[in-house]
Formats: sequence, C-alpha cells, structure tokens
Amino acid sequence: MPVLTFPDGAKRSYDAGLTGLDIAKAIAPSLAKRSIAVKLDGVVTDLGDPILN
Repeated sequence: MPVLTFPDGAKRSYDAGLTGLDIAKAIAPSLAKRSIAVKLDGVVTDLGDPILN
C-alpha cells in the first residue's frame, strides 16, 4: 500500500488507484466538499485524477 505524507506530517496508507477526491472523502466529507484540486509533489492536479498507481 502506498503511503501519503500530508503537510502536517501525518502519514496514511491508501490503496493504489484512488483519486484525490476519494482521499479527501476518507479524511472528512466536509473536506471533500471544500476541495477543488489536489497538490502532489508540488504539482496541482484535478481531484478526479488517480494519484496512486
């Protein structure tokens, strides 16, 4: 399972193939509603793009 490190230093494991929106929903439904993009390794991408391959 890939591990993501968040800006606050927290680390979480997720299944490959998830989108930024899936991860935001897993953290908090309110976060998913407020999110418009995801930033991964300094690159801003669409919430619907898979981020873990």
